[in-house]
Amino acid sequence: MPSFADVELVRIWRGAVLDTVHRGRVAVVSSQGEVLLSLGDVRSLALMRSSAKPFQAASALRLGAGQRYPLSAREMAIMAGSHAGEPIHTEVLHDLLTMTHLSLDALRCGADWPTDSASRQALTTQGGGPSALYHNCSGKHLGMLAACLAQGWPLENYQQADHPLQMAIRRDLAEWADYPSESIQLAVDGCTVPTFALPLERAALAFARLGHATQHQPESPLGQIGDAMRQHSALVSGTRQLDHALMEVTQGRLVSKGGAEGYWGLASPEQGWGLALKISDGNPRAVAPTLFALLHHLNAITVDELRTLEARFSPLLRVHDGQVVGRMEFTALNSAIMSDEG
Repeated sequence: MPSFADVELVRIWRGAVLDTVHRGRVAVVSSQGEVLLSLGDVRSLALMRSSAKPFQAASALRLGAGQRYPLSAREMAIMAGSHAGEPIHTEVLHDLLTMTHLSLDALRCGADWPTDSASRQALTTQGGGPSALYHNCSGKHLGMLAACLAQGWPLENYQQADHPLQMAIRRDLAEWADYPSESIQLAVDGCTVPTFALPLERAALAFARLGHATQHQPESPLGQIGDAMRQHSALVSGTRQLDHALMEVTQGRLVSKGGAEGYWGLASPEQGWGLALKISDGNPRAVAPTLFALLHHLNAITVDELRTLEARFSPLLRVHDGQVVGRMEFTALNSAIMSDEG
């Protein structure tokens, strides 16, 4: 039976009692493929989930979506993002629909509510309901459909693994990750398109190359997507979400894209590395303390930036009256240092 060769990453303390432990794996890899830091077995497979979206969007550009349509950086950012259904997101999505002459019926992501609570409440108050427009993957799906239109491929079943679009995306990801296409295992993501399982270190390499292209090849498909993400980080996730905070607080020194089940990928374009993280139990609450500690260890964020991020995504556990009753603590830093040096 498969098992994770992982390490302890985060402890959750409630008072003086150790309440929970989250385990996981982390890989940091240079754009030349050198493993700079590893925690756990980074050669084992992990599903990228929505962390694959920047590469799916870059593949859409490779396939001619940007030549057929006048895509702005805002549209590229939402193609690479998991939006929260806020008005800033639906505005750009409407622009994409108008530009491509597509209707929401063409999208195979399904209908959903906004993940942003204020937007969801406003929609409820207005008598609205779930729609493909509010699904957090609708930007990705519109990018995929734009690529199909650019190539003259059928729109029907574009989400299927054997569609020319999905086969092209898989080949492109394999190139960026320096990993055989046929070795990338597929599963069905929550929005019906394929999601990719590949070794964590290969995913980190793909993110490193996203960062390298953003810094040094801004006209390439990867470079355009990476730059769009850091220019319009609120469109990549939402105004209250972690992707946006990481890119906003560092003023674009990071390019970040989270995924479901505790997966995360990001790149440091200036420092030339990519990071991939998987929390073994899939609990997303362990992501922020892990990323903040590692980014500080890697000199990718300053002390002031760390404090700003922790103020937004606090490691402290509070009850309704604000009383602090516990904390989340990253515990793998010693292992990270040993791995980095060894």
